Amino acid sequence: ISKYYKTEFSIEKLYSLPLYDIIDRNASNKGRVGLRNLGNTCFMNSAIQCLSHCEDLTKYFLSKYFEQELNYTNKLGNEGELAKSYFKLVSQLWNSNVSVLSPMDFKQIFVNFARQFSGFSQQDAQEMLIFVLDGLHEDLNRVRTKPYIQIEEQKKEENEKEASERWWKNHLSRE
Repeated sequence: ISKYYKTEFSIEKLYSLPLYDIIDRNASNKGRVGLRNLGNTCFMNSAIQCLSHCEDLTKYFLSKYFEQELNYTNKLGNEGELAKSYFKLVSQLWNSNVSVLSPMDFKQIFVNFARQFSGFSQQDAQEMLIFVLDGLHEDLNRVRTKPYIQIEEQKKEENEKEASERWWKNHLSRE
């Protein structure tokens, strides 16, 4: 792990990094770990398992590249807590020797970001997945100060290509 830790992030490095080079060689389950149901939380467990098996996302967290991009000041984020909690959970899924673990710590942090998932009622896995991805995005957003942008439809003097370029530029200035 140390040869990848704290190196400057690049997507090319991430793509070329074999997952099995960054997980603990002594871990017996290597991502094949069940998640304990916390009372109708199978929706959450299935969303977590899906994310955990998105190899590039898992490599990004396990290699600790995410630490360089934590955004503690984003008002739409969770002060980096959701990303750190997800790292801890994915580390346990890939680097442990247990066959089942409880995602309670992750759930508690996640609920701070998305309160509608508090309690132990059944929810929609797709909605959970959307909120987790959005929360991770906001905790890791590279834009530290988001400018206000007036949303405008296509201007009369613009063609579609010019309007789409303007919208893309506006998006990148905030995301």
